Amino acid sequence: MSTAKQKEVLREELVLIHPEADCAETVLRAMADVLYKDGAVKASYYDAMLAREKLYPTGLPTELIKVALPHADVEHVNYSALAVAILAHPVHFCEMGTADQMLDVEIILMLANADPAEQVQTLRRLVEMFDEPASLVALRDAQTPAEVVSLLRSGYESRE
Repeated sequence: MSTAKQKEVLREELVLIHPEADCAETVLRAMADVLYKDGAVKASYYDAMLAREKLYPTGLPTELIKVALPHADVEHVNYSALAVAILAHPVHFCEMGTADQMLDVEIILMLANADPAEQVQTLRRLVEMFDEPASLVALRDAQTPAEVVSLLRSGYESRE
C-alpha cells in the first residue's frame, strides 16, 4: 500500500457503476470486497457493517433519490476510504431512525473511516450535499467512476 493511496479517500477503483444486485446485502458485499481488496478495511468489516446496519439503519429519505451510508466502527478500518455504488435498480434499505420503514435506495456510499471524528465530519458533509436534489440526480446519472469521483469531490469539498 502506498502512502499516496491511503491519503486519497475517494478513488475511481472504489466506485461501482450499476453492479448486479438483487438485494442490499449483495451490493454491500461487493462494496466491502472492493474496500478489503484495496486494503482499506479488515476482513471483519463486512460482518461488522451489516450488524451495525441492522441496529442503526442508514437509509436517507432524501428528495427524489434515496441514499444509504453504511459503515462499520473504526476498529474494522485500516485507513479511510469511500466506496460508492450507483445502482441500475434500487435495493431496499431501512430508513435511518426507524425499525421498519423501507426505502428504495439508488446510491450507496460505504464509509470506511479510521478516525471517529473524521466519520462524523464525513457524514455531515455528505448529508448536506444530498440535501440538493440536483446533486443526487447528477450522481445517479453518472456513467463512469471518474464522473462519480468528480461530482463527489466537487460537492464534498465545497462544504469544507
